[in-house]
Amino acid sequence: MWALWKQHWKKSPWAKAITQFNKTAPSKDYMRIIKPLKCKQSAILMQLRTGHIPLNHHLFRIQRPKTPLCPHCGDLSVVNVKHFLLKCPKYAHKRFIHLTRPLKRKAESTSYLLSAPETLKHLFRYTDATKCLHTLQEP
Repeated sequence: MWALWKQHWKKSPWAKAITQFNKTAPSKDYMRIIKPLKCKQSAILMQLRTGHIPLNHHLFRIQRPKTPLCPHCGDLSVVNVKHFLLKCPKYAHKRFIHLTRPLKRKAESTSYLLSAPETLKHLFRYTDATKCLHTLQEP
């Protein structure tokens, strides 16, 4: 059964997004990573990994914002997961406090932030501090 599911998974459109963070996906490693998380945290992690998250890049597909571009950057930066986690100057101070200071240079890697168990508490502190994903946070 597992082999059949795995074969079906590899053909799915989500496989490409997920395997950039976990080459062995679907895997028991991911289940081990999310086991200690609250339901909302595991949802945020999966949404960050797949890009199906309330950021302009994804929301623009359903015509929620008028543009996928970042309202805080004066250039043509699209608000996607990488922009939110690593680049947007609006969140630079919060990024430094919650990601860069505790994780050092490793905080510059999206795949590390979204796949290493030791980063998750810092990642969730950052997402909570930015309030950018407030619709996904615990009430």
